[in-house]
Amino acid sequence: MFTAERALQLQIVNKVVPSDEVLSAAKEWAEKLAEKPQVALRMLKLAVNTGANVDLESGLTIEQSCFGNAFVTEDRKEGLSAFVEKRKPNFVGR
Repeated sequence: MFTAERALQLQIVNKVVPSDEVLSAAKEWAEKLAEKPQVALRMLKLAVNTGANVDLESGLTIEQSCFGNAFVTEDRKEGLSAFVEKRKPNFVGR
């Protein structure tokens, strides 16, 4: 057992907030995530959750498959175009 501050020092957590600010901090984080490409987030979650429970070789195969699925999306093309054009991307979830 260790404190929240120690968890932050060990980089186990990204942020520590007072207990009365947890809900607003979570909503703020959720709003930021909602702006990201849905397929990429889904693939990220799948790779982390599945890969954590398998050997390294299998985990790398899962990661490669998830990357491939995210790479062929319309959102990837939109993200690159928005970056080049220096504008905010408009992700559609495909």
